[in-house]
Amino acid sequence: MTDVSAVPSGSERVARPWRRRLRSTAYWTALIWLSFEVWAAIGDYQEYLEDPETYHRVYLKPELQQALSHIFGVLAAIALAFHLRGWRGRRFSRVTIGYFVFEVCCGIVGMFVDIVPICCT
Repeated sequence: MTDVSAVPSGSERVARPWRRRLRSTAYWTALIWLSFEVWAAIGDYQEYLEDPETYHRVYLKPELQQALSHIFGVLAAIALAFHLRGWRGRRFSRVTIGYFVFEVCCGIVGMFVDIVPICCT
């Protein structure tokens, strides 16, 4: 006799592929986002080295802006490395989830407090 509880119901058979597709889409979206974050931080640093005067005209504290860009870039690179470890199972690492929570929290704080003040000129 077979165990009835071990046989998935019709709704579970339909839900599994959708869950897999959703997890896969979320995984690849996070991978692309982290890659973009690393690329943007590197590009920002290169642009600063080429023309620091522009940053001094735009930001009141360009050193703070560059420091935040470096921090987010390094953290994104670390999260990307941990994220790539779970690519076969499309699993998110705790580091990746922590990075996104940190980024969202910084965005929320940034709405209330001007973290990197911009010049008016």
